[in-house]
Amino acid sequence: MQFSSTSTKIAQSGNCDKNVGLMEELALRLTIVGAAGMAFPGISFALLTRSQAIMLDGLFSLISFARGFLSLRVAKLVKRPVVLTTWARGNSQSESA
Repeated sequence: MQFSSTSTKIAQSGNCDKNVGLMEELALRLTIVGAAGMAFPGISFALLTRSQAIMLDGLFSLISFARGFLSLRVAKLVKRPVVLTTWARGNSQSESA
């Protein structure tokens, strides 16, 4: 019996870099949704019950939510192509397009 994993299929398809980027973005979006699903109801419930322990858990989930957004932004910046700009004096600077 032969087992075939998703990563093996992606590697064989030839579009490994593109598919890995899409998988990374999907994973980060799933992390953001999951953290939001824990943070906002947790904070709301903590305010209703006046429980500091539940509030702390909600705040940790809120931090994870913000970290997910920042990670998604960084992942998109990393995927952007780099453009080399030559200035009048012959110096060059690398910029993101």
